[in-house]
Amino acid sequence: MPTATRPLTNAQWTRLQPYWRACPDIYVGHAVRSRLLVEAGVWIARAGAPWCQWPARYGKWKSVYRRYAAWYDRGLWARRRPSAQDDPDLSAVRLDSTMVRAHVSAVGAPSNQGPDPARGRSRGGFGTKVHRMSDRRSRPLALRLTGGQRHDSTQARALVEAWTAAPLSRLIADRAYDVDAFRDWLTQRGIQAVIPSRAGRLDLQPCDPEAYSARNAGERSCGWLKGWRRVATRYDKHAPRCLGFLYLAGTWNWLKLNIHTA
Repeated sequence: MPTATRPLTNAQWTRLQPYWRACPDIYVGHAVRSRLLVEAGVWIARAGAPWCQWPARYGKWKSVYRRYAAWYDRGLWARRRPSAQDDPDLSAVRLDSTMVRAHVSAVGAPSNQGPDPARGRSRGGFGTKVHRMSDRRSRPLALRLTGGQRHDSTQARALVEAWTAAPLSRLIADRAYDVDAFRDWLTQRGIQAVIPSRAGRLDLQPCDPEAYSARNAGERSCGWLKGWRRVATRYDKHAPRCLGFLYLAGTWNWLKLNIHTA
C-alpha cells in the first residue's frame, strides 16, 4: 500500500490554491488544512484503499469522507473544472471511452434513490463506461458516466456541448461515432469531423489519415487514467462520487502537465 508521502508539490499547490480559495463551498479557511484535504483525496484515489485505512496524518477519516462525499454529491469539482483548464490545446480534440469494472462494494445503494444509470452489464462485465473528451495533450475537457452497455455515440453531443470555454474546429473519434445525425450536427456548428467510416457503410465519408493518427494518444491516456486505482475500479455506490474521483484525476493531469511544461 502506498506510503503517506506528500503527493502535491509546492508548484502544483501554488497553481491550484487560487481556484481553491475561490470556492467558498470547498475552501475550509486555512491554506495548510485545505492542502491536506486535497492530498487526502489524491491519496485515496491513487491507492484505492478503504477510507478507514488511510494514513493518520490526514486526520479522522470519517470527517474527511463526509466532506468529500458532500463535495462530490453536489458536483462542486465538476462545476469548477474549467478553472484548472487554463490553456487547452484544441487543435486535436478527441472523443473516446473506457470501461471501468464495478467492485462488489459499488452495489447496494439505497433503493429510494432509484436505479443507478451509470451501472450496467456489457461484454466487459458489470460496470461503468467513462465517456471523455480530451484536448491534444490528452487532458480531459469533459466527462460523463453511463452503464457499460451504452453505446459510445449516445454521449457524443453531450460531451461537445459541455465544453463552452472556446469553440472547437476539429473533432477526432473512432468509427463508433460514425453516426449521420452526429456528423450533421458537427457540420452545422462548423466542426470538422475526423471519423473513419464504419464497416459496411455504403456512402464512405472522407477522413484525414494524418489528423486521425492523433487519436492514438487519447487511447494511451486511458491507461494513465486507470493508474488511479479508484478510477480503474469503481468502489463507490453513487455515480456522482465516482465521477468526482475522475474529475480529481483530471485536475491532477492538468496540473502535472502544465507544471512540467511551464
